[in-house]
Amino acid sequence: MSYDGEQTIEDKIDELEKVLLKPQELKSLSEGSNIIILVINPQQESFALQLIKKKFPKSSLINCSKILLDSVDQYGIQNLRDDYEFSANLFLQDFAHFLFDNLKNTIIKGSIDYYLPFFYRVGLLNGIIRVNSIVESLAGCLQNPFIILYPGQKRDHILTYLNGRHKTSVYRAYII
Repeated sequence: MSYDGEQTIEDKIDELEKVLLKPQELKSLSEGSNIIILVINPQQESFALQLIKKKFPKSSLINCSKILLDSVDQYGIQNLRDDYEFSANLFLQDFAHFLFDNLKNTIIKGSIDYYLPFFYRVGLLNGIIRVNSIVESLAGCLQNPFIILYPGQKRDHILTYLNGRHKTSVYRAYII
């Protein structure tokens, strides 16, 4: 299942397993963040999750969509509608801050409570929160390795989010 000349998902999971054999080295590999970004084809996320469940049966899967929906419930759908009608920018800024705090707290708690947490469905954050801002805010905060399934492509040192919408080359994380 090659994807544009990249490693297969199976190869990436094998590389992840090798990196996790030496967790004490991850902080230096990830510039202190203790975060691994596992770049996957967005259409193959479900397959990647199946492989992760097989290879890492004691891992914890943290669904970004659940956190997003819980945040909407906590913030209040009527508040979102009112904010949006008043000002679309205000809506995104206020809710994005609220969601960001919920994501960060969930990730930190997941890193403490679970040996190997995986964060998936991050494509839902597109246009609200950048993955890089999450990574930067967590640098130095995580006790255990934390893996983010990043929907996109990796070309050399450049990541393309959701196959073309956003490009970045600076992440304080180990990228597979």
